[in-house]
Amino acid sequence: MRARGILALGRIGYADLPLLAGELLADPTIPVRQAAADALANFGSRAAAGALVLKLRTGDDEPLVILSCVAALLEVAPEWGLDAARSMLFGRDASAREVAAVALGQSSRDDALALLLDALAVSAISVDRAAFFTGMGLHRSERARAALVDVISGASEPDARAAVAALGAARFEPGLEARVRDAASRNKRANLAEALAFAFPPA
Repeated sequence: MRARGILALGRIGYADLPLLAGELLADPTIPVRQAAADALANFGSRAAAGALVLKLRTGDDEPLVILSCVAALLEVAPEWGLDAARSMLFGRDASAREVAAVALGQSSRDDALALLLDALAVSAISVDRAAFFTGMGLHRSERARAALVDVISGASEPDARAAVAALGAARFEPGLEARVRDAASRNKRANLAEALAFAFPPA
């Protein structure tokens, strides 16, 4: 009930929403903390950014709460959100890198995708690269789609499989499956039949 309430107040632009959400970011219940961050994103005011920055600095044991905070910060104070995501992407915590990749992917911002591509360019760790591909799959821009299709058409098998899986999340997008299958057929370095079957199962 508290989670639904704070989300509703965020959507209607309740004037004291930043105060209430700031308090609920410290709530003992995970869904309430997550909803508080989401409400600040819906509120859409830069005045909400301070509470989100503080929450990210103090941390949270639940990755979904951190995800909501980064996503909200990208919405209300994009330069701060990008800085936070950059620190996570290039930090030592693998879980934080995954969270940042998802938050950046969910953003429609071109600079969020550029940051994912920058991280991908310097990463040699398959697990991290898979997380970055997942973020790119969530971005839903043509630039992200084209980058992933290029990976599928010529990258090593671990990368190509991860890129197929990333685009599988958008498998109902018109024309995407054919595009992915065509790219996979041109990759002479990887057998992607299993990855394709999983990401694009028969209707």
